[in-house]
Amino acid sequence: MDPFAMLLAQAQQSADQQNKEESELERLEMLIGQEMSMLTQLELTREQRLQEVEMKFQCELEGLERDQEIIRGRSEQKIDLRREVVLKELTTWEDGFRNKQQVKKDRLEAEKASLAREVEKLTRNVSDKQKELLDRQIELKHEALDRAKERAEHAAERRAAHQTQIKEIKLKIAEKKMNSHKADGIAESISCSAHHQNVISARCRGIRQAQDDVTDAWNLLRSSITNYDGNSNRDPDIDKRAQALLDKVESLIKCARSARDDCDALVSIPVDKRVALKLVCDKMIKLSDQIIDRITSIASAVQAGQKLLITSVLDLTEAIRLLKVEVEQIPSMNTVDQISLLKTSLDKLTYGAPTPNLAIEMKKGDIERGGLLPIRNSSSEFGDH
Repeated sequence: MDPFAMLLAQAQQSADQQNKEESELERLEMLIGQEMSMLTQLELTREQRLQEVEMKFQCELEGLERDQEIIRGRSEQKIDLRREVVLKELTTWEDGFRNKQQVKKDRLEAEKASLAREVEKLTRNVSDKQKELLDRQIELKHEALDRAKERAEHAAERRAAHQTQIKEIKLKIAEKKMNSHKADGIAESISCSAHHQNVISARCRGIRQAQDDVTDAWNLLRSSITNYDGNSNRDPDIDKRAQALLDKVESLIKCARSARDDCDALVSIPVDKRVALKLVCDKMIKLSDQIIDRITSIASAVQAGQKLLITSVLDLTEAIRLLKVEVEQIPSMNTVDQISLLKTSLDKLTYGAPTPNLAIEMKKGDIERGGLLPIRNSSSEFGDH
């Protein structure tokens, strides 16, 4: 055989084999593509199914929650209806029992009156023997009627005793509630008293500090004007120190006015202390106005280069001394004793036995307010102290 033909045949066979393999590879790739498409479709179907299951589960869960709310509402409605029915039945039974007792009593009284009329009629028409027998029968009936009447009275007494017990129980419950309200009121009074004491104490401390600042500023100004005899011997800080003294006096006036205004609002502070503090504040404000006038007069003389009169300095010194005296007259605002009394009352209500006649001792307004309640004021009126 020709070698060239053999090579050609082998090459043709190799090409056919390669084409066959390529065709098989293409077929496999197509199958793989189909499988991947199917897998993708299955994945999408799975995701869609999961979403449908989740939506169905969510709908069922919401339905269960709605059913639970409906069941709870129906249960509460049934309980309310049952409570109303029981109360109505109890009221009906009490009215019926009372009516039956009254009917029995009326019937017995009517029978007794009827028997009395019978006795009176038969007494005129029967013999002594018959009358004796009739008297005996009447006596027996009377005894039976008396026993029945006693039983009815005993039943009424038991009923009255039950009503009394119910009233006593209700009274005890009311006493406990009133004690609780009164304890809440006393606790609020304690808190209010402590807050008011803190506010007024802070005002008093501010006044004392402002008075000390005025004294210090005056000492500095006095050292500047001690040797002043005109522009030839003038301290360069004298104007600044005079203005500083004016500022301190103005600050003292503000503190005194704030304390005076608080006296009308802090009602838990004793009245005598508030009145005394208001009088002191009024005097301090008046003295402060005089001090401002004297400081202004001295500052004007210094600016004009005039010599200062010794009386002006002495008057200002005396006014500042009187101001210090007035500050020392500020009464003590300590309300510890009042707070201790309130705490003692609170302890008695909290840990002690309830007051026996609490419902009689407390007025209606006291009961509605929970006992002892202070007049409330917003803390914003005084600032946050």
